[in-house]
Amino acid sequence: MNWEQFKTGTDGSDLPSDVEPGEPELLKAFDQWIHTAHSNPQRKGCPRKSVLIALALAREKFEDEYTLTHIGQCAACLDDLKQIKRELTAAGSSR
Repeated sequence: MNWEQFKTGTDGSDLPSDVEPGEPELLKAFDQWIHTAHSNPQRKGCPRKSVLIALALAREKFEDEYTLTHIGQCAACLDDLKQIKRELTAAGSSR
């Protein structure tokens, strides 16, 4: 995944710039579900931050299927990835 296609909206959302009608609601529902069903406060099986940074910086297809699957089932890692993306976006806009 290439995070260059993503923008932080004026409302502070982490939605891609090209969302289709109905997608914001679906993404919000997923976010609520993952935080309820898979909060993972003990961080079991979480990849290192360096792996999440590599994912956020990837310009080509990210090949680590374990990490991609894990993020889809771990609110803690999803939140970390969103934070990394926000930091990268802020660093890019401050240059």
